[in-house]
Amino acid sequence: FTTGELFKRFNIPALLGYIAAGILFGPNLIAVLFEIAQSTDPALAQSVFGDAPQGVFSRKVIEDLALINVLTVGVIGTMGGGELKISDIKDSWRVILLVITLIILTAIPLTFGAVFGLAQLPVDLVGFLIDAPVEDQLAGALMLGILSIAMSPAATLAIIQETRARGSFTSLVLGVVVVADLALVAIFLVGFSLSKLLVSPEGFSG
Repeated sequence: FTTGELFKRFNIPALLGYIAAGILFGPNLIAVLFEIAQSTDPALAQSVFGDAPQGVFSRKVIEDLALINVLTVGVIGTMGGGELKISDIKDSWRVILLVITLIILTAIPLTFGAVFGLAQLPVDLVGFLIDAPVEDQLAGALMLGILSIAMSPAATLAIIQETRARGSFTSLVLGVVVVADLALVAIFLVGFSLSKLLVSPEGFSG
């Protein structure tokens, strides 16, 4: 909250402050820094980070907050439903479908191509796909490509409420985010089924 208030002083949405606080004080960033330090100077890493580095918020703390996370997502979903009016979707459904279609036709192929391309490089950038069979690489790239179109109703609502935005553009943005998430569920299920066929021992067939 304090980081969010600090960001607001610079006319930056508080939401970005919350995200920044999660990155800075969570367990992931310090783990990455520890690995980098270990690879360059193990003695320095030991003196700076100790044996078991962890953020201000450890993974145990995050696990303990899981219930709050679930409840919050439920509240945000309810708020999103309250903010979104069916009449607004009816008025702009063509634009909403056009935007979502363009996102699907660009984000999925680009992400798929990027992930699959990185998996062919000798550099460990997508480690879980390095040296995997081509079918596994295709399946992994496909799933990450599909997940690339995921949007955040939570972030969208937070920005809308913080800025007290109202009007046709706000309704359009909210409509795109909500409908895109519904489309994502359907596309994910199809993609997941295709991925299972790709990695199955029998292989992929018509």
